[in-house]
Amino acid sequence: MQLFTEMHTKRRAWTRTIGEAKAAHYKDSSDQASTQTVWKTTLYFSRQDEYANIPLLQVGNQEFTDKQGKAEVLMRTFFPTI
Repeated sequence: MQLFTEMHTKRRAWTRTIGEAKAAHYKDSSDQASTQTVWKTTLYFSRQDEYANIPLLQVGNQEFTDKQGKAEVLMRTFFPTI
């Protein structure tokens, strides 16, 4: 139990440190913003949006476009019932 508590505490500290580093980087970059850096930031955020979107999934003749349908197809594919 002590090992679990120690791991949990370290993981929370690690996550907090990463969050603080990201916030500091964002603040520093926004303080030093220029026309060129603003466009670089815009491209960075647009890439994340594309990464987060799962394309159309097709199983046989059926197409899945909504998130719920895609989630069900992926669950059935990667975690089939035994």
